[in-house]
Amino acid sequence: MDLSLVFATSKRTDILSKTLSSFTQLQVGELDWEIVLVDNANDPETQALARQYREQLPLTCLVESRKGKNYALNTALSTVKGQLIVFTDDDVLADPNWLKELWEGSKRWPNHGVFGGRILPRFPVKTVSFDLENRLVRSAYVIADWKIQEGEYKPSMVWGPNFAVRSSALEPGFQFNTDFGPNSAQYLMGDETEFVYRLEQAGHIPIYLPGALVHHQIRPEQLQIDWLCRRVAAYGGTFVFMSGLPQASMICGVPRYMYIKTFQAWLEYMWSFVGGTVKTRFETKLVYWYRKGMLAQYWRGVPEQKTIEY
Repeated sequence: MDLSLVFATSKRTDILSKTLSSFTQLQVGELDWEIVLVDNANDPETQALARQYREQLPLTCLVESRKGKNYALNTALSTVKGQLIVFTDDDVLADPNWLKELWEGSKRWPNHGVFGGRILPRFPVKTVSFDLENRLVRSAYVIADWKIQEGEYKPSMVWGPNFAVRSSALEPGFQFNTDFGPNSAQYLMGDETEFVYRLEQAGHIPIYLPGALVHHQIRPEQLQIDWLCRRVAAYGGTFVFMSGLPQASMICGVPRYMYIKTFQAWLEYMWSFVGGTVKTRFETKLVYWYRKGMLAQYWRGVPEQKTIEY
């Protein structure tokens, strides 16, 4: 088999239905392919929806009752048959040429085993007030639209909704780390990046394929500033966890400079109410929440060794 498309879901049939509908428009040509969907909630509605699409798609629905997206993905890895394994999420809208671009890209780079594409947001409104060029906003909305040409790039730039791995690159037993991702003991983002980083350490440098495009469905509640702040805080916590403990003076398990930076971020946010613009207030608030997330993760605990190289 040429290609396996793999993703997990958990009681989100309204979103999943749009994703599966977009998959029916994929232009796959002569590709021999399969879709492996893993129901991570043993949900009858999810399984009923999957059955509805079996006439239109080469779809298999598995069940993984252990909570955690990465448990679900590992279950899929034990069954897939494709030479190229494409990973995505249950809230994407695929460009019709997406899989073809990944497949053809893998042919152009026969000596590489990992590939990533572009991810753009699909908002529920025509315009948003957020600056989509802001680094923290782009991370929160999983916008991966790197201004580089096709070729090698960093594992930290390979994001979950759109990447692929040759099955030959996965050694027996190579799996996703279940300590990361949604429904893990502590929600640490970057689980796919950690997966790709381990592959790079094994010699598989990722290739960026800008022609391979999916859109990320943004839900109305994700346009709220409170949601965005929480997401940015989670991103900050993930960053310090992945980076490991720095060589620095520590106070209660936290680098001394982290207290200073968090306080400075709070001061800048407060000052923005006096002399700043709406844009400045928004940006300083995000930085403050980012620092808060970093500080909170140090309190929760950070391993001595770094997990990935940013």
